[in-house]
Amino acid sequence: MSRKMTGDREDTVNRRRFIRVMGGGAAAVVLAACGDDGPDLFSPLARGAAEPDTDVGAAGEPVGAEVVISPEAWDPANADIAYSPKLTTISVGGTVTWINNDTLFHTVTSGFSTGELGKAGTPDGLFDSGEVQAGETFEHTFDEVGTFDYFCTPHPWMVGQVVVTA
Repeated sequence: MSRKMTGDREDTVNRRRFIRVMGGGAAAVVLAACGDDGPDLFSPLARGAAEPDTDVGAAGEPVGAEVVISPEAWDPANADIAYSPKLTTISVGGTVTWINNDTLFHTVTSGFSTGELGKAGTPDGLFDSGEVQAGETFEHTFDEVGTFDYFCTPHPWMVGQVVVTA
């Protein structure tokens, strides 16, 4: 199931998004000053950039995740950070939310792309966001175990992958 979201959803700022936007150190200071000492406060700061982004459910299993479409993702020089993180791991039934923080529209299109400039990707039809405008989000719920590649149709050097586990 896929869904594009606008409006009230963007008014809700969670800890992870706040830390990404504000930068790790500044966010930790602000959140600590607010008395927020939840168990996952520092985990996003301690993670390496290559580790997948996941949300953890009560049983310790990943159930959903967010992927940020980075500012200036349209520029091939930023291909490595266009979808951040590039690799996302979730459990079956989990939802990935892509957040467009760029100034241009992008797509989240399932299929294969070589990531090379000038070479179009090949959609496989499993999911496609259509145009996700600046500031909008797109969600897709994954109901099957597997590895799902995706790319941006107008910017095929923007590639990512979702791994869905049992």
